[in-house]
Amino acid sequence: MSCLTQEYLQANKTAAQAEKAARTYVRAGMSEDKVIGILGEPAKRIQFGKKTILKYQDLTLELEEGKVTDVKAN
Repeated sequence: MSCLTQEYLQANKTAAQAEKAARTYVRAGMSEDKVIGILGEPAKRIQFGKKTILKYQDLTLELEEGKVTDVKAN
């Protein structure tokens, strides 16, 4: 497979992931696994006691005991 073909496939995969995320909503009470399944791995993950903060390019999500409690736009 050529380098250009691989780049094209990767770009389409990324675009498809972004489109899927745009159509799927993160809701209060959603599990961390479900969030990562929708948005992918976060750019940064911070653990503080029972609270976890997942930082994405445009969003910051707060979770307590593995469930979404707050979503903020960056």
